[in-house]
Amino acid sequence: MTDIKDGEVKDSSSPIRRFTLKRIRLGAIIFGLFIVIEGISQSLAIVTAYPNVEQRAKVINMLASSSTLGLFYGNRYNNIISPAGYMVYRTLPFMYLIGAIWLLMFINKMLRGQEETGSWELFISGQISAKKATLKTILGTLSGILIAYIIIAVFLLVLGKNKQLDFSTGGTLVYSLAVICGPLVALAIGAITSQVASTKRKANIYGILTIVILFSLRSIGNTINNLAWLKDITPFGWIDKLHPYYHTQLIWLIPLITLVILCCAYAINISGKRDMGESLIQDSGIAKPNFKLLNTQIGFGFRSNKFVLGGWLALSLSIAALIAAIDKTVAKSLTSTGSVSKTFSNLTGNPSAHIELAYLGAGSYFIVTILLIMVTAGLNSIKEEEASGRLENFISGIISRKHWLGMRLLIIVLSSIVITFLSNLVLWLIVEAQGIHINAGLLLLGGFSMLGPVILLLGIGVLLYGIKPQIASRLMYVVIAWSFTLDIISSVTKTNKYLADTSLFHHIALVPAANPKWTSFLIMTFSGLILIILGIGIFQKRDLVLE
Repeated sequence: MTDIKDGEVKDSSSPIRRFTLKRIRLGAIIFGLFIVIEGISQSLAIVTAYPNVEQRAKVINMLASSSTLGLFYGNRYNNIISPAGYMVYRTLPFMYLIGAIWLLMFINKMLRGQEETGSWELFISGQISAKKATLKTILGTLSGILIAYIIIAVFLLVLGKNKQLDFSTGGTLVYSLAVICGPLVALAIGAITSQVASTKRKANIYGILTIVILFSLRSIGNTINNLAWLKDITPFGWIDKLHPYYHTQLIWLIPLITLVILCCAYAINISGKRDMGESLIQDSGIAKPNFKLLNTQIGFGFRSNKFVLGGWLALSLSIAALIAAIDKTVAKSLTSTGSVSKTFSNLTGNPSAHIELAYLGAGSYFIVTILLIMVTAGLNSIKEEEASGRLENFISGIISRKHWLGMRLLIIVLSSIVITFLSNLVLWLIVEAQGIHINAGLLLLGGFSMLGPVILLLGIGVLLYGIKPQIASRLMYVVIAWSFTLDIISSVTKTNKYLADTSLFHHIALVPAANPKWTSFLIMTFSGLILIILGIGIFQKRDLVLE
């Protein structure tokens, strides 16, 4: 537990906390800066586009008049017409959701991931117990979350003093706190899943499904007035109820903090009772030999990643089903307000689109976002396979480097195609069941046009992976964040055409509300494939990079 040296008592577990902080530090800085850029961009965009308060109030209140937009946006309280209130309304749910997914991946990697690779054994081989190591890892993670909070709060306090924005100090501190509450919830979930699951991948799947369920409950409660009580039973609903900048209710921090403490305490307790490598949900110790899919590289790659790919598929289908299920309700609500209907249709780039199709097209935006994150996570998994040394088991024989990498990338591309088709199929089946008739060919085949930006992003990542694998996935996330921020700004105010073209989302036709952009699809797909070929060639020549 402690070391005594020269009369001083030194905590021998401190290096674990410092090691964890070192691993999370860069991610915390990037996350914090992304929140700042996104928030300030939204606020400035709305006041630039509508400097007149009365005009701004009319436009924003028309959007907020539809409770169904609460599926993706925040609370519709009175101060929404202010720049700060609009920032909270448009960004808060998405920001804490992104933060939750990021932190979940990190904590599962630090706990179950290190135990899976054997690194954890080095931590607890001396005087440090598993309980102490788990506690210090959690504390190091909390330090990283604190860094993100400080960055968000300080930058928003400084930039928010702009006369056009005029953010209040108290409201800014609460908003910054609300954003990092998403990662705090994920810390609680990840602490449990890392003890429940036998592998890091399974822990991520369990955690993501939990986050999706909790966020869906929050979205339904924020959408349907009769079910508003659902927000009282989900931590994401508690975050919404903090109400930064207007009628702040910090009392909702009590159940949230209590949940985090209880989950982390339970995880720490379990970690000290179980043996190394064990889990609460154990894999069967006896299994019949199963050699299916092991005779080819692509088969082995699919078998190794089937649970992860299944998780991404389940997430995409769930969102597609949710969007389709409330399509008719949204259409009725928005149609009752002509200006809102027009505004919402304009978001798809096709003002003449029927409102039901416009909403489905806007929903496709989220499917594409999932695919972009999936290919980024997939490339990161490839990097980890090399860093852990597992790659050497394959290329030490007759399998070449380019064949190994090519097959792994092919799995990612094929998975993206399958997920796109099945998500659109679910959309079509559910809306048809509601009596909403849409062109099946346009939706099922035209939906593939959305894969152009996905393949281009993968190409950028593969090229970076060939050059410097440590930064590949990080820069891919930066590209996604940049595209998302720029696309939101473009939806509110006019931006330079060439600048707008740098956003991946700008080249997506939100089918079925708009016709597919096949020219953009071909250009981006071809460019992505060229980058993939170049990246594979560079990877074949460079040295392997271990952790």
